[in-house]
Amino acid sequence: MEYLLKLDVSDFIPSRDVPKNNMAKEIMIHNSINPFDARKWLEECCATGMIIGHKKDENFNQIAYEKSDLPWEPWKTGKEYENGIFYAAYREWQKSIKSPIAARPTAINKFGELLNSAGFDQRNQGRRLRKLPDPENCKKILEKMF
Repeated sequence: MEYLLKLDVSDFIPSRDVPKNNMAKEIMIHNSINPFDARKWLEECCATGMIIGHKKDENFNQIAYEKSDLPWEPWKTGKEYENGIFYAAYREWQKSIKSPIAARPTAINKFGELLNSAGFDQRNQGRRLRKLPDPENCKKILEKMF
């Protein structure tokens, strides 16, 4: 205690001398984001390799899929889905969030912007489709967003 009391801190300026970009700060920022934010859903999807919240269609031809006991649709880079499937999966994922904070889900128009930013190519061919990007690239983009 005596050492700290005698320590000369007269030229210490917090705004200059405290590092602005450090891992502890980044973790605090990441953890402070609304737990219902679509970026967190997308981050989980990339990490698990599944479209969390979108169940595999049991009537679909199983030859196109690997036989799997996974609860959610596997993430297949380049595969296209109707645009609304992603938002429906995100809404389903929200049901699994346990938080004392009131739900503040990402608005549908902001959700579309997120998918565009994360590399989900979009095209219209009678219906609006989005193509799954590489999950590693998607994770890198999300890290920059947080």
